[in-house]
Amino acid sequence: MLDISNNTLRRRRSSAVSVVYCTQDCVNQLKIDLEHAQLLFSQAKLAGYQAAKLTAQIFASRHVLPIDALAITFSYVQPSTDQLFFTNYPNYEAGILVCADGSSLVRAPIDMECLSAATAASLQLYEQLFYTAGEIEIGSMKLLPSEDESSSNMGPLDKLRCAVLVCSDSIASKSRENKSGDLVIQILEEHHVTLVDHRVLPCALERIQKQVQSWAAQDVDFIFTCGATGLGVKDLIYEAINPLLHKKVEGVTHAMYAHGTLHSSRAMFSRTVAGTIGQSFIVTLPGSSKGVQESLKAILPDLFYAKKMLSAKNS
Repeated sequence: MLDISNNTLRRRRSSAVSVVYCTQDCVNQLKIDLEHAQLLFSQAKLAGYQAAKLTAQIFASRHVLPIDALAITFSYVQPSTDQLFFTNYPNYEAGILVCADGSSLVRAPIDMECLSAATAASLQLYEQLFYTAGEIEIGSMKLLPSEDESSSNMGPLDKLRCAVLVCSDSIASKSRENKSGDLVIQILEEHHVTLVDHRVLPCALERIQKQVQSWAAQDVDFIFTCGATGLGVKDLIYEAINPLLHKKVEGVTHAMYAHGTLHSSRAMFSRTVAGTIGQSFIVTLPGSSKGVQESLKAILPDLFYAKKMLSAKNS
């Protein structure tokens, strides 16, 4: 099984569909005998609910995920109005479209649970209609394209300009590898943003402030610093960045703390800070690779929505 313990707990949604293809006469009979149709659809819903709950038992590699909400709906489709569903099934006159829409606060997608629900509901209809509907077939089982709630309304991420500043005496003197800084860059590239600059500086307050102010003057959208967030004498990133902030955004650091302490109680000692400097948004990250990974996991891609908020003309 995949390790999802480091995944962020978030609201996840998924939608799946399946079509029970049949004759037009079959659909007409269901439209006439509404009581019979309601019974069929009720039984199909129950089968779908049960399948969603048992997905992890059917597929051994699946995690057991709770389903907070699951809606299974039915509608009639025909080639004249729903050609998309009949492209690969030209011999059928009609069909019953089964939609399963799920939502849950979990660490992993619930795609398979919704797909199981739509498929099981279709199988239940198939079993009930097989001997009376004539020609019948199940097809078009698929997940519908969905936009993660965390990345909606952000706009194209490749237009976001980001810069990374590593604050470390040992890395600046090349006595230690820049693993954490490279990891920040790797994660940002995975989110398809544009990296405009990457610097390594020793833990000198004025030099750090000068570099950050330079990027802010260039309207770099997001600035990420890495290192110097601890309790040591040279850990000065909080003292360097906090006075520069126009608006401190403590919710970002709270999210990093909440996620980080799930994996290590020592995350509470990280003196991180986040906020705006003009039109730029800055986040200070821990210096360890693990701290970087967990912190960015907690705030990306949601953090990028700050760009839209900063660009808004009306409050």
